[in-house]
Amino acid sequence: MRHVLAVALLVASTIAAPAATFVRDGNRIVLTGVIRAGDAAAFAHLVASLPDNVIVVLGSDGGSVPDALAIGRLVRERKFRTLVPSQCLSACVMVWSAGSPRELGDGARIGIHCARLESDLAHCYGPATDQMAAHLRDMGMPAVVITMQAQATSPETATMVPPAVLTP
Repeated sequence: MRHVLAVALLVASTIAAPAATFVRDGNRIVLTGVIRAGDAAAFAHLVASLPDNVIVVLGSDGGSVPDALAIGRLVRERKFRTLVPSQCLSACVMVWSAGSPRELGDGARIGIHCARLESDLAHCYGPATDQMAAHLRDMGMPAVVITMQAQATSPETATMVPPAVLTP
């Protein structure tokens, strides 16, 4: 019985989680799901032949910080608009913050928590959290949001950013 349980645990731990889903609808790209390693390359390939008047619609609970930062840099470079109709958490905020302009739907929620390593989900990983705060600064986010990111201490519970600080 122990061998069956050990094999089951090994199989369960090696199944890759699905990557984010990108759907193109005219000049809109809808990004949903968890951002994973390789998603930045997939996004870059998708938008390579698109004009600059693209709207990136986001609905994600976060994921890979390096990939989210890379997607965010491409969004900023191409001057894409970003829109969150419902919820964007953690690494997703790195993409949303890069929008030019960035927009929120009625009742949309933006949440921040510290970065963590896949090998240690219970603890914050300072260097990546610092990268996230630096990215928010580079994207011109309000100081209160940058401070919230830099001082985030929970790897699991997102602090919801008050909408009043996100809209002019």
